[in-house]
Amino acid sequence: MASKISKFETLKMMCHIPAPSGNEVAMKQFILYYISENSKQWKVKPKVLTGPEFQDNIILIFGKPRTAIFAHIDSIGFTVRYGKQLVKIGGPMTKTGYKLIGSDSKGVQEAELKVVENKKTGTK
Repeated sequence: MASKISKFETLKMMCHIPAPSGNEVAMKQFILYYISENSKQWKVKPKVLTGPEFQDNIILIFGKPRTAIFAHIDSIGFTVRYGKQLVKIGGPMTKTGYKLIGSDSKGVQEAELKVVENKKTGTK
C-alpha cells in the first residue's frame, strides 16, 4: 500500500476517513491495515496490541521502549440535532464556508457551514 504511496498521500487519505470522537473504528482499521502492509519494511517490527479491551486504541511496542508517545486517532466534526443545528465534536473552530461532508441513509451528503450567532447567549 504505502510503499508506492508517499507519506503526504497517506496523510491525505487519513484526512478523508471519518473518525469523529466515539466512532474511530474506520481510522483504526486503516492504521492496522497500514501497519500490516508496511511493517515488513521497517527496521524494527512492532508488537501490536489492540482489541475490545482497548476500545479503538492501538498500542505499538518497538523493542524494549523507555519512552511512550500518545496520539489521538479521532477527528473533529459535527453531529446534527433537531432544528438542523450542528453540535461540535472534538472542539473544532467554526467558520462560515467550511465544507462539511457526511453520510446518512441516503448516502454521502455535502454542505457548506454557515455560522450564526445566538443573539440571546452570544454563542455560535
